[in-house]
Amino acid sequence: MKYYQKLAILLALIWGFIALQRIVIAIIMPAIAEDMKFTYTQVGFVLAITGLTWAFGTIIFAAIGDKIGRRPVIVVTAILASVFSWVTGFVNSLGSMLTVRGILGFFEGGPWAPSISTLVEEAPPEKRGITVGALSASFMLIGVAIGPIIATRLLEAYGSWRPVFYILSVPAAILALIVLFFMHEAPSIAESLRMRKSGQK
Repeated sequence: MKYYQKLAILLALIWGFIALQRIVIAIIMPAIAEDMKFTYTQVGFVLAITGLTWAFGTIIFAAIGDKIGRRPVIVVTAILASVFSWVTGFVNSLGSMLTVRGILGFFEGGPWAPSISTLVEEAPPEKRGITVGALSASFMLIGVAIGPIIATRLLEAYGSWRPVFYILSVPAAILALIVLFFMHEAPSIAESLRMRKSGQK
């Protein structure tokens, strides 16, 4: 298996589990709302805040990745997103839930653009479509198709919504650490960083 294929699998898995971190709250929201006495309006705010901050995170971290390197952006944002997914299990109020999920969304927007840009550059031209398509599909496959089954099984097993977040925050963080040691910067970014370091840019 070629380097770009292995990298595509790793990045697709990260993106899929990040999708799960985002979507799982909607799946188990009935249990959360009952426990925390949320109204329907408050539930709407909790679900919306992640998407709002996600959009800003995607834009900001795309620019940062082009400046400092895509690998550190993917690794750091995926780990921080996992941390705040884990912290979700500790919240006890609407304010803390909105804060944690807002920060979570901001960091979860980070891996998307650097991952896409890297795969477009690393994959051969005739394989770019399927490679990027696989990355995009992982969001739906893991986050939307498989995720609800996992989340509801965990909810039933533990009888509480909090352990669901503790458990589902782990995979993306582990995968991010693997990417840290496996991935190298794409040629254009590596050259840009080299020129900046030598003062040529």
